[in-house]
Amino acid sequence: MPDSANEGMDSREQEVTEAIVRILEALYPDGDQRLSSFLYGIPGTPLPLRRLGAEVFVREHLYIEALLFVRQHGAPFLKDISMDDLWSMTTSFVTEHYAYIAEGRLRLAPGLSLAQQVSPAGVAALARSLAHSVLFSPKNDVTLYPLSVVKVRVPFLSRHFALVVPDGLADTLGSFGRQVLGLLPAQFPPFGGLLGTPEPTANWLCVSTPAPLVAHKHARAILGALALTTIRRERYLQTGRSVQGGHCTISAKGYSCSPGADPMTPRMPSDIHVSQLDHSWLGTLSALFDSTERAQRSKVRALEYFYRAWFDDPRERFPTMCMALDSLVAAKSHHTGAAVEFILATVDEPIDEDRLRLLLKLRGAVMHGAAPDVYESEHYEAYYSKYSESPICDLDLLVARCLRQSVFGGQLIAHPDPHAALVKQQQALGRLPRNLRGRSIIADD
Repeated sequence: MPDSANEGMDSREQEVTEAIVRILEALYPDGDQRLSSFLYGIPGTPLPLRRLGAEVFVREHLYIEALLFVRQHGAPFLKDISMDDLWSMTTSFVTEHYAYIAEGRLRLAPGLSLAQQVSPAGVAALARSLAHSVLFSPKNDVTLYPLSVVKVRVPFLSRHFALVVPDGLADTLGSFGRQVLGLLPAQFPPFGGLLGTPEPTANWLCVSTPAPLVAHKHARAILGALALTTIRRERYLQTGRSVQGGHCTISAKGYSCSPGADPMTPRMPSDIHVSQLDHSWLGTLSALFDSTERAQRSKVRALEYFYRAWFDDPRERFPTMCMALDSLVAAKSHHTGAAVEFILATVDEPIDEDRLRLLLKLRGAVMHGAAPDVYESEHYEAYYSKYSESPICDLDLLVARCLRQSVFGGQLIAHPDPHAALVKQQQALGRLPRNLRGRSIIADD
């Protein structure tokens, strides 16, 4: 094996060993703050067969420092979860592998950290287990979301997610390493014997991640990108149509379902159709999930904000859109100037710079607390007075255009207006204006 490979391997082993030592240095057999009281046995022993009991106490500051080290050097997904979740996962690792710490002793010496009481062989065993644990080498679960508004005409499959119809669900799960017996792909939940009444399901979003929380984040980014395919007038219309909610996660140990969870899309009047034309930009999105670079992660975060805005009324949508724009710009200072430069460089259409600066003054007032509500800002009235257009609608258009161009390089093109024929007919009858763009800052979708 080349020396560089050996060095990389040694470096990884050193990081895992240091992580274990840091964790053990924060733990004691006695103290004022108890971390956990538990039964243990050989790692992997079923809970009913564990016969030995133990208590572990913690020095909180040292434990947090150890967790931060794990977060920095462990699996990439740890940066997507809270410190509370990481605390719980690390504590579960400690209790599950406590036999390597106790090494046959019923009691450990009081007043000494566990790091001072574990043999080198015990530390090595713990390091090997940690290296193969979810904290350093996670195995992905698959989370399924039933979709009503999204219609899959041509299925899409990537390493991180898939959009499929029932006939392809079993094969898709197999590609993600999950074989499910008794799968019922045309209903949600897709398993028999669960409480509640199954609902017919014709479209699925499948997301492969190490943890359900990360799956939910990725699902929001994926659906935020799909929301970009709709024209603005359709995107924010709400109807009384029924849309499915819920999700279920399939792991190596089984599955869990949340059929009562909120729907993943709002009640749009028109459907979003996924065709072959969408596969190129969907592949670009999948590649973003591989990146650990801040700029790429900021693009995913911007899509998550855009997804959140999909559900909001206009007043709440404005600050959320501001956050989506800020994620794209990713400026550390002089945010307004950086946003102006970014938009002018990104949008392939002439923009009135004075108008843009006034719009972004309104953004600054809302984001920095000068106006607790967008409607209360003096810039809101000034914008309407000068341009006779809603600044909220203008910001919607700019953020959508910047997302399509900055994240997808222009690959993602808005789908045609599903009501184009009806609109044309009503224009001919004089019931709609000839120019639907109005006075917007850039052309409507």
